[in-house]
Amino acid sequence: MNKTIFTWLGIILLLFVAGGFSYYYFVAKPAPPSAPVSKYSSTNTPFSALMASNSDFLTAQNLMRAGDYTGAIASYRKALANTSDPVLLGQIEFKLAVATALSGDKIGAIKRYKEIAANAGNTLVLRAYAVQAIALLYNTTIDRSLTSEIFSDQPYKSFVVPGDDLLSYRHLYEYASSFYPLALPETYIAFWYARHLTTLSTISSTSPQVVSDMAIIKLKLKNADVDIERTRNDPNANGVIPDVLAHKAFTVGALASIGLWSPTDAETAYKLAIATFASFGSPVGSDGYARYFYASFLAHTYGSKRIADIETLLKPLYTDPAHSQYVTTSFFKNVRDKNDYLKKDVQGIARIDSGFKSFLVSLGWKSSDF
Repeated sequence: MNKTIFTWLGIILLLFVAGGFSYYYFVAKPAPPSAPVSKYSSTNTPFSALMASNSDFLTAQNLMRAGDYTGAIASYRKALANTSDPVLLGQIEFKLAVATALSGDKIGAIKRYKEIAANAGNTLVLRAYAVQAIALLYNTTIDRSLTSEIFSDQPYKSFVVPGDDLLSYRHLYEYASSFYPLALPETYIAFWYARHLTTLSTISSTSPQVVSDMAIIKLKLKNADVDIERTRNDPNANGVIPDVLAHKAFTVGALASIGLWSPTDAETAYKLAIATFASFGSPVGSDGYARYFYASFLAHTYGSKRIADIETLLKPLYTDPAHSQYVTTSFFKNVRDKNDYLKKDVQGIARIDSGFKSFLVSLGWKSSDF
């Protein structure tokens, strides 16, 4: 059974950095009376309006691209003072939270994101993005101190399941979806349910549990497809698409491993995800998890029969220096200290791929580990 793909380590924040930090525009969805009426659309986004009309916002964006997050924070604050439109204010506040996180103050960023999510004056889609951003801060670091801060107050306290971080974070992503079904939370939720199905002692496509979970998974994947189309042509919002497609692949790959999805479709999903990282101009190395999980899927499904494909997928992880900048390298280094299915899966692949094994040894693994 292919369980490696059930890790919830995130990589998408790096893509957001590359994508220019514009995460939303208002879409046509009925809003509560307290939500602002927006004049913006997919062709006239708050981001584009600010870039055209607010010089301080433009300066902040340029500073962000240059890596001067302290300067960007100062410019975003100036931009706030020159804006009265509530939708534009929300966009700037979100950017300010992003800059705060990238400056190293992740706790401060979480507090800002929570304020955005709690503000009924913000658009529903922005509130969803704020909750998503909270979850992604943890997924890109796996820092327990962030989990403590995230779930420190209501409604976040109510999401906690003691001893089960994955379920707690599923609840957090569901909270994001309660505002608007963004693609990434939808695929994370689908991924959780796929993982849940693989833990069942017996699998029957007609059992109530399987029928119920599969219905949720299919709905979530459909919602993700809709949101992909919403953002596809917006260069300031579509940087998330490769990671969304990767999580779709993880989901269908998990289902294929227990006979609930076609292995051929799973392979197609993995190939599309990896190709999309390239076609969207994502930084070299950001496809590391998709490559590894695809290789893991092939190893568990076909074994040594697909050794050539497994080696082709994994080789860039240890021959291209660009991959060393991404969390996949940290994952392979740290998983040695675990005693779970993740470590066992890495060990199993290393026994098939000698190059990958040598890579692990270079990261601190011992020959006795294999």
